[in-house]
Amino acid sequence: MVIKNNDLRNYMTGAVRFEDCDGFLFPRRFTKNQADYIANNDFLNPRSKMSAGVVLEFITDTQKIAFDAIFLETSRNYYSFCVYINDILERSFSEENIETGRQVRIEFELKKGVKKVQIYFPNLFETGIRNFCIDDNSVMRKIEKGKNILFFGDSITHGYATKFTSLTYANILSRELNAVVLNQAVAGDVFNYKNLDEKLSFNPDMIFVAYGTNDWWHGIDITKTAQRYFDKLTKIYSQKDIYVILPIYRLDCEDEQERATMPFCEFRNVLKNLCKRYENITVIDSWDFVPHFPEFYEDGYLHPNDMGFILYSENLKKKVEVEKCLQN
Repeated sequence: MVIKNNDLRNYMTGAVRFEDCDGFLFPRRFTKNQADYIANNDFLNPRSKMSAGVVLEFITDTQKIAFDAIFLETSRNYYSFCVYINDILERSFSEENIETGRQVRIEFELKKGVKKVQIYFPNLFETGIRNFCIDDNSVMRKIEKGKNILFFGDSITHGYATKFTSLTYANILSRELNAVVLNQAVAGDVFNYKNLDEKLSFNPDMIFVAYGTNDWWHGIDITKTAQRYFDKLTKIYSQKDIYVILPIYRLDCEDEQERATMPFCEFRNVLKNLCKRYENITVIDSWDFVPHFPEFYEDGYLHPNDMGFILYSENLKKKVEVEKCLQN
């Protein structure tokens, strides 16, 4: 039984709109206004189309699932679909050295009975699917979630560069907190208030903001850019809990950087002090979220690998729980 695209979108989280092209359903993380603005940036635009944080999830009694996938925009040439059954990672479909336009057929079998299925889309590819099939006469029901979480940030929040797409810290946190996540992070991005859309339909209970490492490396004066960003963010979400995650330790932070205008630790303190102006912002210090060894970074110095992200998410959750206790 083929599930029509119009019906399939009802079971997708992590997208605010959808586009159909040649029968493929493409989930979009950004509103039309945001997409139109980002379209002027040749560097960020392709990355904004990637399906980071998109999950196809439902309750079903089917014993077989199959669908076609196509991969378009990317800045890395590998993908992975992670499949969780009753909250356990049971399947991973991945491939490297993928050319733009590549199409694949994903198929897998399931045990008898009713189960929860979660299919995590690739973080680093613009991904579309079509011909989504389950067994004839099988059921699909939506999964109820406890809260909504909105993420803003750069490549680390986007999910560079996990091999298992479900192991980004945002995806791990979504499972830990039984939350619907909208991940509006874009690799390479910096504080920019124009990226925020007051008409975003997603209604978050919690918001995480994690910029700064690119701002520091490029020598951007965040006393102006971050302030404008937080002014707008706190105006839009004046009644929401906002957590600003300071940039994580990077192994090159003590090296001389051609464009950085101040030491990394000083930069983090500037950002921390700037956040004190806003009543509904809580600062999360991530300095020790990931061990300071190259083995925990995919590139050896900046982007956590799968194990690095697992530790990152564990430490983030603990910090948030502590902060909530202190506030209460």
